[in-house]
Amino acid sequence: MDRWEASNRRVRAELNGVTIVDTLTPVLVWQRRYPTNYAVPLVDVPAGLLRDASPEGDRRWFDAEIAGQTIEHIGWTPLDAPELAEHIVLEWGVMDRWLEEDEEILGHPRDPYTRCDPIQSTRHVQVRVGGTLVADSTRPVLLFETGLPTRYYLPADDVRLDLLEPSAHTSFCPYKGWASYHSVRVDGNVHENIVWYYTDPFDEVSKIRDLLAFFDEKVEVIVDGVVQPTPVTAWS
Repeated sequence: MDRWEASNRRVRAELNGVTIVDTLTPVLVWQRRYPTNYAVPLVDVPAGLLRDASPEGDRRWFDAEIAGQTIEHIGWTPLDAPELAEHIVLEWGVMDRWLEEDEEILGHPRDPYTRCDPIQSTRHVQVRVGGTLVADSTRPVLLFETGLPTRYYLPADDVRLDLLEPSAHTSFCPYKGWASYHSVRVDGNVHENIVWYYTDPFDEVSKIRDLLAFFDEKVEVIVDGVVQPTPVTAWS
């Protein structure tokens, strides 16, 4: 476990119609290479629900018994953090539903130290795919998101829409919402899911609504005539 801090939010998790936890004293935890998650007090899990499972590495695992069904590895207690010895980190994806207060949260809990700042700009942004210019704009919205490369969101009128192909792929960001995707076809080659957009972003980033962004990792981005370094991220 890398670090953790107490949270004042009421947190609930549900599985198969059963409330697995309802707590007023969750602990937000950070783990290397993993999204933020909650460790919740074991006393806030219904009595008799958890069963000890075999420990693995630095984790003491638990199974759960729900309506006669065993759910294996429903959560774990970190053995390298004695302060959390009476807590359990529930496996996020195993749960059917998570709530902070009375709002459902998807993906993972939002990190209070992560910001998403969309800022209108007049920078000259061009995007090339396979050597072909597919976007050219002087009215981008630059999205500065903690820990990620700057993303350039461009008006559709400044993008070669004739080169875009619709995609069924979607993704969810806890800070921005649900994203839809396009692929780009250039010289007979299809570059899959390298363009995304938000039709209904969260209010905090409403400036990027319906604008198109490209994976800098997979295209050539030129800003004010300068080719930008290719970032190395999980999407590289």
